[in-house]
Formats: sequence, structure tokens, C-alpha cells
Amino acid sequence: VAEVEICAGDTMESDRPDTFSFRVGSATFTSLLAGSLVGALTATWKDVPVVERNQAWPALVKTGRVMGTHAALFAAVGGTYAGVECIAEEVRGTKDSWNGILGGIAAGGIIGIKGAHVERIFTLGRGSGPGSPLALQVVLTRIFSSFAS
Repeated sequence: VAEVEICAGDTMESDRPDTFSFRVGSATFTSLLAGSLVGALTATWKDVPVVERNQAWPALVKTGRVMGTHAALFAAVGGTYAGVECIAEEVRGTKDSWNGILGGIAAGGIIGIKGAHVERIFTLGRGSGPGSPLALQVVLTRIFSSFAS
């Protein structure tokens, strides 16, 4: 089965594939690792259950849950951002900042779902607010890369 070439950019510039599945998969995996790290740091500073009778298992289980929760959220946000950016690029037929902005709004929607603000997920309220830093990052990257070239 041949892979659909959504987001197939110039592969002449680099050796890495630029397919939809590669971009979404790498963003999801990288975000998963970052979320695991943030979860480990959060678990370090949060209250962990008291270790009774020299048994560390309850603390390890709680740490694993915190890491898993953060990793899942980060992976969902990263994968959604990359997926929507690729789809927007394909649908719009152009590679510009608006694709990243749309990805940021969708990623903010994932954070809105996590925060149970279902009625405000894709509005200009709290749902898209968390996606705004992602959109700003894309815009600033595009601006600074235009100065470099």
C-alpha cells in the first residue's frame, strides 16, 4: 500500500521523509518524550504517597500515572498540531504561517478538551488560548527565517 503524499515537501533539501505520517508520528513521539519529562519533574515536586514498610511501589505507580497523563496530553497536542498543519497545507495548497496558526488553534482545542471547556474549545475563549503560543511560534519562525535568507 503506497502512502498518500500529504505534506510532501522538498525531500531534495534533506534525507528525511516529509510525508504526513512521518511528520505527525515524529511530532507525536517527540511530544510524548517531552511530556514524560515534564510529568517526571511534576511528580518530583508533587506530594507522593507515603512509603510504608519500606515499599516504594505506591510512589512509583503514582509517578508513572503523572508521567503518563502528561505524556498523553503532550502527544495529543503535538500530533494534532502537526496533523492539522499538514492537512491545511495540502487543502490550501500553500506553505505559509496560516497552516501553523490553524494547527495551533486545533492543538489549543485539545487542551480545551482536557480542561473540560467543551463549549469554548474552538472559540476565541480559553480553548484556543493555549494554542496561541504555538501559532505565535510559527509566525516568529517564519519572520526570522525570512531575514536569514
